[in-house]
Parts: sequence; C-alpha cells; structure tokens
Amino acid sequence: MSTLDAAAREAIAAQHELMKRAFATGDAALIVNDYYTKDAWVFGDGESTWKGSEAIYQLYSGIVGKYTWSTKTERLIPVGDGALEFLIGTTHTVEGGEPTPYKILFAWVKVEEKWLCATQMFALGDHF
Repeated sequence: MSTLDAAAREAIAAQHELMKRAFATGDAALIVNDYYTKDAWVFGDGESTWKGSEAIYQLYSGIVGKYTWSTKTERLIPVGDGALEFLIGTTHTVEGGEPTPYKILFAWVKVEEKWLCATQMFALGDHF
C-alpha cells in the first residue's frame, strides 16, 4: 500500500484551514474557487446533490458566515494519484447554538500543484 508524503498531508490539512477561514469570513467563493475542482460533486442526505461550481456556491453561500467549521481527520488513505479522507466535520452556529457533527468522506486529487476536493459525501454523525 502506498503512502502520502508529508507535503501532501500538509497540503490537504491547509485546505481544511482554507475551509475554516471561508466559514469564518462568509466567503463561499473562496471554497468554490480554491477547495473544490470545477466539476466536483457534493452528496448529502437523501436526494441532496450539488454538481459543479455554481451549485456548490449555492450550497455554501447559505451557510458560510452563519456557522464556523472544525474538523478532525480520522483516516487519510492514498488511492492511485489521489486520496480518500474520512473525517468528522462540525458546524457551530455563530450565535452559540448546539454544534452539528457530520461524518464526511472527501476524495482528493492533485490538480497541477494543488490538492483539491473532487467529491464530498456527508451524513449526520460523530463517528464512523
């Protein structure tokens, strides 16, 4: 089994910091332009699916700035030229309400010299 080098792990961790910053500043465009591939898919519960930059912008524009974001990586697995990441992501309302945990699977790909998310799947939950 191959492993991800330290630079790849650091780059993916930096992407999570970018997501955290976008939530804190209410910047959905930052997420769309610098976190996901242009043709990324995001899958949620039931029939919730967002395909491509415009749809993903619509998803995030309704939540960034209203919530903060934190993550805890459970496992990062190399797959071919990319990686799968299992993590727990939690939204926290800026008003201080109860946090909402999600179990998330990210599919990461390297585009030129940058690691971007090509697919995200999420469901409510705080463990795998």
